[in-house]
Amino acid sequence: MESILRHDIAFGTTGYTFLVGEVVAFHIRDGLCQNNKIDTRAPHPVCRLGGSNYAKLGEIVSMQNIADVATGPGDRVEK
Repeated sequence: MESILRHDIAFGTTGYTFLVGEVVAFHIRDGLCQNNKIDTRAPHPVCRLGGSNYAKLGEIVSMQNIADVATGPGDRVEK
């Protein structure tokens, strides 16, 4: 991702700064995009959990309705 720095916010006397940027461009490896969407499994993503701990992408669940986030798609009551 290419981005532009929009804000930098200092946190008191902590010495930490919160950076806010705007993404202006994406560079995507050939073969990762299908039907104009990125195949999230294809790049084998890894995330940093903290310290020496990392995790791989596990099960992917699609939520079609905002209610699914709180209750899960199987628990939704249709009205």
